[in-house]
Amino acid sequence: MHQQIYNYLQAVSFSSLGMVSVSIFRQLIMLPFLAGYGDLIFQKIAWTILVTDVLLTSACNSLGDYFYKIESNDENIIYDSFLSDFTWLGFLAVITATILLSGVAELTVLLFLELLIFTFLASSNLMLCKIKFLRKNTSYYIISSLCRIISFSIFCVYFYFYSDVYPVLFFLLSLIFGELLLAFFLGGFIYRLFFKVKSFKSEPYIFSLMLLLVVLIQKSELVAAKTIFPENFSLAFIGVTLTMLFLMPLNMLFSVPAATLLSRVGGDIDKLWLVVDRLFVVAVIGSFFIAVSGFILYEYFFDFLYSEIPTFLSNIEAGIFIFISGVGLLSSRLILKVASLNRCLAYLALTSVMLILSLSISYKSLAGMLLATVSIKAFFLVIFLYLERSRYKNKFEQLC
Repeated sequence: MHQQIYNYLQAVSFSSLGMVSVSIFRQLIMLPFLAGYGDLIFQKIAWTILVTDVLLTSACNSLGDYFYKIESNDENIIYDSFLSDFTWLGFLAVITATILLSGVAELTVLLFLELLIFTFLASSNLMLCKIKFLRKNTSYYIISSLCRIISFSIFCVYFYFYSDVYPVLFFLLSLIFGELLLAFFLGGFIYRLFFKVKSFKSEPYIFSLMLLLVVLIQKSELVAAKTIFPENFSLAFIGVTLTMLFLMPLNMLFSVPAATLLSRVGGDIDKLWLVVDRLFVVAVIGSFFIAVSGFILYEYFFDFLYSEIPTFLSNIEAGIFIFISGVGLLSSRLILKVASLNRCLAYLALTSVMLILSLSISYKSLAGMLLATVSIKAFFLVIFLYLERSRYKNKFEQLC
């Protein structure tokens, strides 16, 4: 028992340390450094980061997350049954990302090849990470974070000398280098590139679409900013990512620790909902106190990191944004745990539709649009979580 507790705490501490280190480097060093080179170049990099976060991150995560979802220690189940499906889904994500980034990057063919290499390298590494985690090897959290920081550092050094020479292409090249380095430490490249008859099972496609919608909803305020206020996209990117720095403690709590806790009680519905209720209370209380810190410190952080850029969020607007984001963050993760795959997809699809409809509203300010978007997202996620809670209570009462 003591050894299990030790292993759990070690995994949590490693994952938290890795998440904190990457976030701090990206928010406090890389982005302020890139912002100093002007809005035109920064918009290209910011849009590249957003596209890779939404499309490629979800595509890369699909293989490893689905392997973890089916609760099997035998990776051959994925290779023999589902690999071809996830391979085609990865190709589709790469094609979409190439189209979206073709306007900010030269040499479209090279862009496609870099995206393709990065996607399959990252997919392989994440699959290896999941396998090592199931085999009680948790050090990959630190290794993965260090490799990502090294790739960011290489890009910053290149950007310092050649800021006007293919910044997007070299940014992707630096990410590829980080994945190659991680593959070396993890012990090889295991993604089996072969094609066979598809499994023709709907679950991999539903799961991948669900994961894509989750990431897209998480980044919805930035997508809305790019659509409605394209001239201020850089400012929105800076402001939103800075508020995420305040939410880092909740991210640390709601990632590995909460997911592990929910998985352990997943077979007992009563205990599962007891944990869900308590986590939701923690989310509300934690978001409130973090929002207070944002209310006090947001403008100071912004002025310190981006002294030459005027902020568009006041302290009170930043505090409200942080509170609503924190509540919505956990609500989305809880829905993924308590609802069935099809119901999750339905909830996320409806939330996406409402967010798309919100783009038709004539917003007068960037701050108003961001607050409205994050409020719509959080409101529907909380409502859907409440519906699942009511559905469970009704079933329980019928059984009694």
